[in-house]
Amino acid sequence: MLRHAPTRMGGSVIETLAFSVNRARLEPSLPAAENPPMARPLRNAWKVRTVVRRRHRTWMASMCFASMGWGSWWITVFLMRYFPSVAPGIATTGWFAGIFAAFGFAIAVFTVRARRTWLYFTLVPLFANASLFLVPWLVETLRASRAS
Repeated sequence: MLRHAPTRMGGSVIETLAFSVNRARLEPSLPAAENPPMARPLRNAWKVRTVVRRRHRTWMASMCFASMGWGSWWITVFLMRYFPSVAPGIATTGWFAGIFAAFGFAIAVFTVRARRTWLYFTLVPLFANASLFLVPWLVETLRASRAS
């Protein structure tokens, strides 16, 4: 194997490199001095930012509350459709989902950061939890329109 090696005078000389072959893997193995580990000069200067992780956890918690609120509505819809005798009332489900929505919305508000991409990212739990506040009104409107 040929390579260019710098000399003390600043030029380069072509020299041959002796290497052995690992017969088990059929790969050339170079001496350790020939391939030193790569330096990582910025490793100590890198600042670990735990705020992003905390905000991501609050985003996940907010989405979990929204999912539990929407889950309660869909379970109520399923029970009203197939088992109307056991289905809870609309007001009960509205209060139950509203509690989840209130906690989820409050957490989503504290998740907001001043970066545009994070604002877009935070709009998902904000709208998911805010829409839970409108579902009881929507259900009553749909019931009234179907009755007439």
